[in-house]
Amino acid sequence: ADATHHFALPVNKMIASMGCYLIFLYFVFHANIKTRPKVRTAITPKDPEFYIGVFVFAYSFNMIRQAIAMHPMRFIRNGWNLYDLSTLIAFWLAIAFWISSQIRYLIMDCSMRAVERKYWNGIDPILMADGFFVLGSVLAYLKLLYYFQVDWNFGPMKIAMDSMMKEFVKYSVFWMLILLSFTVALGKFYAYYNGMKYVDPDTGNTLKQEDAFVSFKSTFKTLFWGIFGLSSYSTADVVIENIKTNNGTFLNQHNFTEFIGYFAFGSYTIMMGIIVMNMVIATMGGAFIRVMADVDTEWKFSNAQIYTYYMCHSVLPPPLNLLPHSYMFSGLFTKRTRHKCEPPPKEGIDFCSLVRKLILRYYRTKAEERQKRPICFYSR
Repeated sequence: ADATHHFALPVNKMIASMGCYLIFLYFVFHANIKTRPKVRTAITPKDPEFYIGVFVFAYSFNMIRQAIAMHPMRFIRNGWNLYDLSTLIAFWLAIAFWISSQIRYLIMDCSMRAVERKYWNGIDPILMADGFFVLGSVLAYLKLLYYFQVDWNFGPMKIAMDSMMKEFVKYSVFWMLILLSFTVALGKFYAYYNGMKYVDPDTGNTLKQEDAFVSFKSTFKTLFWGIFGLSSYSTADVVIENIKTNNGTFLNQHNFTEFIGYFAFGSYTIMMGIIVMNMVIATMGGAFIRVMADVDTEWKFSNAQIYTYYMCHSVLPPPLNLLPHSYMFSGLFTKRTRHKCEPPPKEGIDFCSLVRKLILRYYRTKAEERQKRPICFYSR
């Protein structure tokens, strides 16, 4: 009983969960560094994909139990729960395409199995599985940030990064609106000149029209990477091929079209690279200052949220939660399981109501302090 109580503590649950999660990341790492086969092969229990499937099933089972214990509405209010759900969806899609590829592998003849990857269809199940597995791997490794906030050295940085990310998401709406406006306007502005080449009759040098504004896809790529200064300065050049006449070859120039292209691209660069970008930097800097001004309280409050989160976890972390034990299925669909993570009231005190009032008072006090405290982005 003492051992069970010891491992049932939220801190020990978190340590056990983190240990098993590192094992899961090892299999993900092993699957990513493995060389992709040129032809179709079968997945065996020796492959890391098999163990990844076991972990994903265990994490999904644990998430369902936790959602029932916490109540679905309360469960989805936690941002990390939605993050875990997105990660599991990516892995489940990869597993579904792996299973589909294995079924196709079994019904194929030997000649079709030997077809190289370069001849496969663009939406082949193996290619789709590899793509979703990459997305799931990125999300899985970024989950380590969740455990970093427990440490005093990395926790405040993680909390500050969360606040800065919230400000970034707000400004991303402006980014997408500006990007969409210029993409629609310049999408096919240079479509007629696509593929044209001008050959200098004196030197023989060839000048080719860039594919910046010839299609919506190329325009979006040019404008997106232009935010970071990675687009060429000659993006808006208009190149017209050599025109042959009875008097020889001459160079024609569409100066007004080129002027509009340069003006639009320059306006976009100024709006995105100078105005919006600096506004984002200033706002994110302000969010960082607000968090670091009361870093000790913010860090302790964040740790309390983590420990409260692990109160609803099972004692055995995934995939050990799949092992048969007495509490595996008992109470899974009973009413008392919904509230087993909430401490019972003592001495006539409504615990849930008290905690709710304390949290609301904390946020109200912090909001009032932030309104009264001025923000300085520089020191004199």
